[in-house]
Amino acid sequence: MSAGGGAREGCSCENTNRTLQTIPKRVVISGVTHTFPEIDLQDYFRAAPARNAFWEVRWWAFLRGDAYVNPFHDLLYAFSRKTSQNLVNRSRPMRKVTFTPDRLCIRSIAGDTREFPYRELSVFELRWNQVFPAGPDSYSSAPGNYLLLVARSEGEEFRIPVACTGTSLSRLLRELYDQRVPLREFVNGMRSFRLATDIPYQRIQALKETYGISW
Repeated sequence: MSAGGGAREGCSCENTNRTLQTIPKRVVISGVTHTFPEIDLQDYFRAAPARNAFWEVRWWAFLRGDAYVNPFHDLLYAFSRKTSQNLVNRSRPMRKVTFTPDRLCIRSIAGDTREFPYRELSVFELRWNQVFPAGPDSYSSAPGNYLLLVARSEGEEFRIPVACTGTSLSRLLRELYDQRVPLREFVNGMRSFRLATDIPYQRIQALKETYGISW
């Protein structure tokens, strides 16, 4: 019986050792990275095809004899807008921004990547902005959102607008705060925490103490 008991004890120790060996592997791969592409704000709301320039000439106003109506001027203006539209919509390489658990990575157009540990950034801000299209080049009346990264390291400052959904940003903020990364976030220019701006004073003080952030 003692031999059998010894066999069972050896089996138990072996199973325990196997379990312990798997724990470090899970800890190592727990970090999650988030990558967002840079966007051109001038091109943000220009997904519709270019206008037909002839449709923008005020023909009826000219035929009625309205003052200050010149079809030639209208046509030149319309063609100038169409030309700039085609130039703006040309595909071109852009940078990519990656947030890891401990550092910010910026991949340049050439393909090389620069890494900046969060702790070494003198400024690290995430600004969630809602923009409303306006002006003659706007093809949509619906508002949109983009994330503006503002970072400074050793006198070098980056201001990079990236395409990012609200869900992706919420997930990123949660993980950064859990890592106690010293960052400041804004929503439409207002100080926020996890995209919430209406935060009582007592709650702000508790957040500063819990996550080590400045307000």
